[in-house]
Amino acid sequence: MRKSELTRASGFRVLPNVVASLMAICATACNSTRVHLYATSLTAAETSEFTEVLREAGFRVQLNNQEIPQGITGPLIVYSPAHEDLDVVTQIGRIMKSLGYSTVEYQAYDVENHVYSGNNIGVYPRPRPKDPHKMPDDMPGYFRGSCPDGEATLEFPRGQEFTFEYSPKGTEDTVFLKGPATWSPESLTLGLADGQTADFIIEPVDSKDRYGITRRVTLKPTAEPALFGCEFSIVFLR
Repeated sequence: MRKSELTRASGFRVLPNVVASLMAICATACNSTRVHLYATSLTAAETSEFTEVLREAGFRVQLNNQEIPQGITGPLIVYSPAHEDLDVVTQIGRIMKSLGYSTVEYQAYDVENHVYSGNNIGVYPRPRPKDPHKMPDDMPGYFRGSCPDGEATLEFPRGQEFTFEYSPKGTEDTVFLKGPATWSPESLTLGLADGQTADFIIEPVDSKDRYGITRRVTLKPTAEPALFGCEFSIVFLR
């Protein structure tokens, strides 16, 4: 399995002698190579500079703003082994390093559903940007509720969706709700019926015992009586 870690200097600092030497080496091989540059994760200025440097080195550049595959974790070059001159693949890698990417991975044929043949090469400078409203990767998907007049559970089966079950004390009734969940690093908003919301503050607390480091995550309601006044928490080993 390919693994990669993105290490990048702040800003693009192109080394002119690197580009000049690559232009001398490339000749016709670069002219016949089409580089598919995935710019989704780049700023407009970075895209412009990246494109300019590749073109100055003799490559044809096609910008692509499609979603970057989930499996890409760092700078990646995907190429076809049928390319007429595989040296240009490593030359693109040198260009990326001149732009500040100290770690560049290479992969043959495809990445997920992106397939390259002939003289086509895919360049993925960065992983897909994270959705700021997505459930954090280290957040558990199940919470138990502490409620004034009943018992409850809160689950996130798909991260950005929730299910809530509540059983009032002294009855056999069950209240079931589901809807969208919007996350931020410090808060959670659950979408309820009629456009209403239930808002919570996320409070993680780490502690150490003989079993290791445990984390208690508490979801505290910002207003009553959101979801029957329940407060939710879970404890797990980190």
